[in-house]
Amino acid sequence: MRTSGWRRLAIILATALLALTPAQASAQPTLPYCGPVDIVFVYDDTATMDGPVLSLKLKVQEIVATLETTSNGGAGPDYRIAFVTFKDNVTVRQNFFPGNGQDFINSVLDSTWRGAYGGVGLGDASDEAINTVVNMLPASARPLNQVGDFTSAFRSVVNGNIDVRRFLILVTDSPPGGFTDDFQVPADPDRAHVRAVEAAAKSIKIISFFPGPGHQEGIPIMEDYALTTGGYFLRTDEPVLIPVGDAILNYLKSCPAAPNKPPIALCGSDYQMSCSPVASNVDTGSYDFDGVSVTLQ
Repeated sequence: MRTSGWRRLAIILATALLALTPAQASAQPTLPYCGPVDIVFVYDDTATMDGPVLSLKLKVQEIVATLETTSNGGAGPDYRIAFVTFKDNVTVRQNFFPGNGQDFINSVLDSTWRGAYGGVGLGDASDEAINTVVNMLPASARPLNQVGDFTSAFRSVVNGNIDVRRFLILVTDSPPGGFTDDFQVPADPDRAHVRAVEAAAKSIKIISFFPGPGHQEGIPIMEDYALTTGGYFLRTDEPVLIPVGDAILNYLKSCPAAPNKPPIALCGSDYQMSCSPVASNVDTGSYDFDGVSVTLQ
């Protein structure tokens, strides 16, 4: 069947108009926009953590999908994930990198990180894992107790003026014991509190999850992590399978919405320029996700 010239022209024009239509018309997220985020998972992988580890594995893809949506300011998702595990030592499995959700998924689903050994004594190295992350410690500083360097600092700002949410999600069922495989009072609680103060000074919120029944001596310390940093504490009283992954997911979904998303600047393809700010003579449909008028300068 032949198509008339006018019909072909109409199809071309319609296609061009669709290409210039801002994406917000058909892709409104169902979750609030919460702004850029850096998030590090600090996870106990000792023998008693089978349920919480499986819980993370079952929920990790949904967790990343949530970060993709809640950090999407219009130009794309703006998040970075790091991953650190501990027993009586610390292992850095993934450093911060922009948009590295799939790498995190692969790391969590990789069975080699989960070994049912270590952590024989009462205390585990949760405090030293926090130390590694907050103070960016290299393995060379303690070669007998740490594998891998933590090389990336939490971001402070993006584009000079957008604050970045900074989270450290800690999951353990034991009190901290440094690298000694033991828990001593008051030395270990005092040292853990110093870690919390250091995190708070860098605006890093510690989100601490204590899966039960565990060693109850760790509960006040996990509460202190959250209280000191302005984070969040949750415990469960029974051995868990799904709740830890669900709790992490629900926390990320409930973040307060950011004031607005950054505007999207669109420029003509004939101009090789950053398009920030947008010159009025090359604007090709710049827009704001929140409906605010865009000023061209």
